[in-house]
Amino acid sequence: MKRPLLAVLAVALVALAAWELPLLVARWVVLDEAPPAALVVEDELELDGLVDEVLAPSVLADASLITRSDDVRQDERGSWIAHRSIWKLPEGDSAPQVARRLESVLEEVDDRLDAYVTTDDELDADVRIYAGKRLVAHLSLEPTLGAPPDIESDRPPLLALVVTGLGREGSVAETLMASPVPFSVALEPFAPFTLRLSRTAVLHHKEVLIDLHPDHELVAALEAVPYASGVLVTMPPDALPADTLVARDLYVLDGTDEVEAAALRTARNAGVAVLSADVLLDGDPGPSLQRARHLAALHGEVVVVVDVDDEARSEVFRWLAEVRDDLRLAFVTEVLDVERLGLDAPE
Repeated sequence: MKRPLLAVLAVALVALAAWELPLLVARWVVLDEAPPAALVVEDELELDGLVDEVLAPSVLADASLITRSDDVRQDERGSWIAHRSIWKLPEGDSAPQVARRLESVLEEVDDRLDAYVTTDDELDADVRIYAGKRLVAHLSLEPTLGAPPDIESDRPPLLALVVTGLGREGSVAETLMASPVPFSVALEPFAPFTLRLSRTAVLHHKEVLIDLHPDHELVAALEAVPYASGVLVTMPPDALPADTLVARDLYVLDGTDEVEAAALRTARNAGVAVLSADVLLDGDPGPSLQRARHLAALHGEVVVVVDVDDEARSEVFRWLAEVRDDLRLAFVTEVLDVERLGLDAPE
């Protein structure tokens, strides 16, 4: 009696499996529910060691690790660790080329891992590695800059210097304004000396920008900073009145040193001219100024932002005197015209 009973149970189990398995697969595929962990890129290929044990020895052996951190992320399928690291490359190594080599090595590791390489200025590069929709590693590559490349163009590259913080200073600002060096000044609305310095800047043939903070209202700021031709944002704005910017023919200089904020993308899509600062001076100005020289040679123009309170200010002006034979000092408006309209740099 036991054997017929066992046979009946076996048939029932097979029938149940045949019925449930397609439903289970359908839940994974149609309802996009999480499959078991064993089906997720071979348990994520032990991704904790992906950078240190695979990518670093094969491509970054001569690079120096500057910083690293782990970011806990979560989605509907659970949580995971995204690894973030910044690498300094040896002199002579191109960050975009090294990024492509990392991408090639990753393809050999597993074709279910995807690498996305981005570079905004041909100097730095970012490599973001995904397992499915999950960002599992983000590597930033920074070059060690040597001598700047030769300038092949007959026209010298444009360098636009933007000085901030002048509205908080009196005598220092007046001295700077009298300098024959052409530069742009970004004045913070409602600071003690802003109104007077805006007029002084025009008298000394300087370009004026509004140093707009998120808590400033643009129309009021325009009254506080007359003669402004543009707006500098150094903190991601919550919103920008694109209609006012377009009506006043004002451009926006993005000095946030971050991924373009949603408000800036919205303004750009509404017809506002948006330009990104290339170098924001902080700390030791030497590497930043060298970077500016490289960017100018590569792209034909560069925008540098420095604060008047920064100890680097005097060194910046000394550096400007040294490079004037190779670079032509200009206003931000001129750089914008070259980039936006595709104009040749003026003589």
